[in-house]
Amino acid sequence: MKDKTAFLKAMNIALSAIDALRIMGFDVIGMKFGNYNPVITVEVPTDKGLLKSAPVVCVRNDLAKCFNHVQVARFKGCLVEWEAPEELVNQYNHLPDIGGFELAEAAGGE
Repeated sequence: MKDKTAFLKAMNIALSAIDALRIMGFDVIGMKFGNYNPVITVEVPTDKGLLKSAPVVCVRNDLAKCFNHVQVARFKGCLVEWEAPEELVNQYNHLPDIGGFELAEAAGGE
């Protein structure tokens, strides 16, 4: 964030969202700011409905050259993320059949 006023505004939005999340029973474990919405990290929710409805996103960490699977949801002007449970990650770890074509790897290519 280049503008100090924008940073302070984002920080106030994040603090308000964090307070609301805590009241709702979420355990907040982190927060970060970038060029867009603040990102708040929480422990994995126990609400199965929320877990099923939030998309699983694969995030690449360039420093460690590894991937991390998280779930995300919008909340009060922020993005809330948490580590995706393994059973949901496995659900998204298959390649879709696109129009009946097989990928070269799946077709037994060299």
